[in-house]
Order: sequence, then structure tokens, then C-alpha cells
Amino acid sequence: MSEWSAWIETALKVSGGLVVLAPEGAAEETLSQSYSCVECGTSLTEITPRLFSFNSPYGACPTCSGLGTLMGVETYQSVPRQMPIGRRTYADRVMAIGDAAGLVKPTTGGGIYYSIVSAQLAADVLDDALHAGQLGAKALSAYEVSWRKRLMPEFRPQLALRMLAQRLSDREVDDLFELVRTDGIMPIVRKTARFNRHRDLIAALFRHQPARRILFRRFVT
Repeated sequence: MSEWSAWIETALKVSGGLVVLAPEGAAEETLSQSYSCVECGTSLTEITPRLFSFNSPYGACPTCSGLGTLMGVETYQSVPRQMPIGRRTYADRVMAIGDAAGLVKPTTGGGIYYSIVSAQLAADVLDDALHAGQLGAKALSAYEVSWRKRLMPEFRPQLALRMLAQRLSDREVDDLFELVRTDGIMPIVRKTARFNRHRDLIAALFRHQPARRILFRRFVT
């Protein structure tokens, strides 16, 4: 047995960790000292009990982390920028509210307040529609009329400010913050700002000449 051990150790050193067993009358078998597959090169760490534990990261597949499945977004099935029903926020037996309808603040992206408002408007329309037994698009179109009347006066100035802000250079953003610090904009903010209503603040900024000069600089030079 000691001779066999010496021969195997010598073979492992010469071959870099591989030994081929060729018993007479039997198929050859390749063994690896490095716990690796001789065909694909995949290797494991030293075999220990933790490799067989489902909640241990050591034996887990590096691709799926041991879950056996992959999670991700299939781009061809992702939600389009516009809703499947088009630009409308209603269809037969459907009314989209809040984020699902794109009803978020253009200035901050916040949507909780508009979700609550649009949900209430949708509920009012749905109540009438259920009593009338009419759940088609024509009956539910009153929802869009309602939210546009209620929310568009806020959306328009917010969107205008957002479009202007997106075009500001880094230098212009710095100038605007410096203006906030030195030129008395904070009193305007304290007087006109409302958490869920930005229209008055935006209108005040547009009337404030130094702020207007920065925001509209690209349009006058």
C-alpha cells in the first residue's frame, strides 16, 4: 500500500493534481486533487458539510445564489412608458390612479398625495357608474375629466419648472443655490411654499427677476 501511495503522490506532483486510474478490464477514471472537473474546469473548495447546507453561501451557485431560479426584468414584457390603453387613464372597467396613471409631482416625483386625490375622484365616478350599471369607457371617462380639472392647474407650472431645471448647467445650478442663500428667496419660499401644492411658489420664482434670469438664461442668450 505504501508503494501505491508513493506512486499516486508522485503522479499528482507531476500532473498538477490529476491522476488517471486504469484498472485492467475496467474503464479509466480521472481523479482531481483540486476538486475540479477535467472537462469544463469548474472547481469547488474543499468538501465540507457546509457545502451541502441550503442556507450557506459557500455551496451556493454563484449565478442564482442557491435559489435555483433567477429573478430579473424581461425587457420585452416591461411596462411601457405610456399605458397600454394609450394616453387615457380609463378604459372599459379600468381606471388608473396615482403612479399607475403617471399622476406624480413633476417637481419631486412624489405621488402619495395625488394617489389619494385621484383615488377619491375615481371612487366618486365608480360609485355613479355602479349605480347606473355602466362600467364602459364612456361612463368612466368622467374620471379623467375630473382629475384633469382638479390637478392640471398644479401639473402645468410644475412641469414647466421641471423642464427648465433639466436644462440648467452645473454652473447655473450653483448660481441658483447661491441666489437662495443671498438674495432673499427664502422669504418667498416661506410665504408661498405648500408641501403638496407648488404652483404659487413656482409663480413667485418666475416673477422674481434674479431667479428668472437664471432659469430663462438659455432662452435669452
